[in-house]
Amino acid sequence: MTIDTDSRIYKVSDFKRLLDAAGGRARTAQTRTPTTPNFNGQAPAKLLQGVDGAVAYNVNARGKTTRVTDKVEIDARRADSYHHPLTIVRAALDPAARLTNLRALANENILDIATANGVALTLAVDKTTKLPTSVVSMTADDNILGEFLQAVKDGFDRTIVKEAPPYRFTSPN
Repeated sequence: MTIDTDSRIYKVSDFKRLLDAAGGRARTAQTRTPTTPNFNGQAPAKLLQGVDGAVAYNVNARGKTTRVTDKVEIDARRADSYHHPLTIVRAALDPAARLTNLRALANENILDIATANGVALTLAVDKTTKLPTSVVSMTADDNILGEFLQAVKDGFDRTIVKEAPPYRFTSPN
């Protein structure tokens, strides 16, 4: 899949995510290298960031932790923690979750989920295998031209697509 966009695109390497599904915690470490012009230059940048319930944080190169206060960023990190089969299924099975708009599309059943802590997601499940095939969430980011779509697709193989509107995707199929 290729993305037809003017947004910033990064090559991600050394990606590692630690999830605590029961505790509502996630920590992500990655190295991002811009593949499009970037105001910070083209050098790779190491990022270490996380979320613990309603608290998000960043860790700089010297190990200093700072709390993130921007609600949009906190919400985006909470949504991102559900982009894994274990966490999305756990969230869907929570009695406090709201499950709506069940629909079929091709070989997938698609369901909108409002998690117990208010995160809005869309889950797709393969009709044959009954396994999750994708999770989609919407978030906003002042650094990426406003609202964007974030999705993990095709077996949750660490493929994360971030795209600014109008969400133009092309696929070789």
